[in-house]
This record gives sequence, structure tokens and C-alpha cells, in this order.
Amino acid sequence: MHRQAIVALLALASCLAWPGGTWAQDFGLFGRVLSDAEATAVKGGETYASVSLGRGLATVTSIPRDSYGMDYSRASSFSVSVHNRVDYKTVNEKNYSYDTARFPKGTASMAVSKIPDEYRQDRYGSSQGEWITTDAKRLVTAYPNRADETPVKSKPYMKEDNGYFWHANNAKPFEESKSFGCLISPQKDLDRIIRVIRNDRGPKRIEVH
Repeated sequence: MHRQAIVALLALASCLAWPGGTWAQDFGLFGRVLSDAEATAVKGGETYASVSLGRGLATVTSIPRDSYGMDYSRASSFSVSVHNRVDYKTVNEKNYSYDTARFPKGTASMAVSKIPDEYRQDRYGSSQGEWITTDAKRLVTAYPNRADETPVKSKPYMKEDNGYFWHANNAKPFEESKSFGCLISPQKDLDRIIRVIRNDRGPKRIEVH
């Protein structure tokens, strides 16, 4: 069992270091893979999502914790559809405007939050009106606004942008939906991810590549 745990740790390291390498579900070779129902009961472990935009696939992994620490032999994972098709346009804010851009590549933390208004709950939310927030950031092209809040396109500058979330688009079919830079998954898949995140008290992180 000790040897199996070491092999599992090495597999995890290769997965994190090389996103195109072995996926975490391969831990099932070294121990019993938890069902989705069991995964939602995991407490105090770690949940992370590896999002491959090129493949249109997000692999969500939960690692339970026992009295000895992280139990990689019981890691479980599942994959869901995801895309980052961007509606490229200039968005007007109160004091500036900016050009929409793709979700930032790299690693960020993630959490589940209630969407603050009913309109967006219905349009973008899970079945419980929630979405996944992240602290991902990137630089975007921005413009100062005139008094009428139209952008001065002749004076572009770079501005740090945040608010890159993971949500559904319930107003359009998944294949036709777009966003201003957020990740989009079908609502049923979003529900599944949120269920796992909400029931794990450990760290939650997302890696987009």
C-alpha cells in the first residue's frame, strides 16, 4: 500500500506539472475510485479543476483527507464540457471601457457564490442560482470614456481585469453560447461541479491551459 501511495503521488505531480500528461482519474488504478455521490461527501480534502480549452474539457478532481493527510489512493475525478467562446466587443463601464478577452491561462482559486440578482440567476446560474467565482486576472485593452460614456479609442491603455467566472448560459444552446471571457458549461455539469466544491472544506483551485 505504501508503494501504491508513492506511485499515486508521482502521478499527481506529473499531472500538475504537465497538463497534457496523465489525468488524475488514473489514480483508480491504485485504489477504489469514489462515485460522484461519495465525492460530494468528501470533507477537508482538496478539489481542483484542470481546464483544457483546446479539448473543450474540464477534469474535476477531489482528493479526500484522512488522519494521515491527503489520501491520493481514493482520489476521484470526472470530466465535463466547457468552452471559452468570447463575444469580442468593447464594453462600457462608468469611467472607462474595455475590450473583452479570453479567460486567463494559469492557476487561480475558485469558490461557489450566489448570483446577486434573479435575472442573472435564471440566465447564467446553476439550478440553485449559483456560479463559480475565481480570482483569475489578466490585462485587457481599455479606453477612457467621454462625458457621454463612449470610449476614446485613440487613447488605449492596459488595465488589469478580473471577474472571470465559470457559469452556464441557460438562454442559448451550449454550442451557440458565448461570454465576455468567462468559462461556460451546461447547467447540469455546473451543478455537478458546484456540488463537489461546496461539500469540500479544503482548498479549491482551477488551472486553465
